[in-house]
Amino acid sequence: MREFNEIWIINEAGLVLYHTVNNATAESVELFGGFLTAINQFTEFTSKQSITSLNLGNKFLIFYRDLETKIIVIGLTESIQKEKHLRNILKTLYKMFEKKFGKKMLKGFNGGNIQQFEVFSKDIDNFFSDKTHVVDGIW
Repeated sequence: MREFNEIWIINEAGLVLYHTVNNATAESVELFGGFLTAINQFTEFTSKQSITSLNLGNKFLIFYRDLETKIIVIGLTESIQKEKHLRNILKTLYKMFEKKFGKKMLKGFNGGNIQQFEVFSKDIDNFFSDKTHVVDGIW
């Protein structure tokens, strides 16, 4: 995951469906997922727009949201210089996730066995280990 330190895939209710961390241990994945969802919902309520990025001092959260399934993919990075490129990577990861688990399941998932999503780790590893992957014409 050379571009991101952490990646979260969260549903509309704030449930963390998938999380991966590059080299540290996550503190409270569920709490952070709920926090990020609340920030996004607050932004939508007050400005009628989804949040696209969030500055956390020397780190940045980049958001990609699928409008149909309302799944949010969030990446933590130390550089925001290529924000569009980073968001395209998150979009590609979402498309891979959707293909693996199905749009119908993602739209209707409101709790239960989230361990089923752990198999996505292999897809993430393969994606980031492939030095030639192309994201929307970039790379």
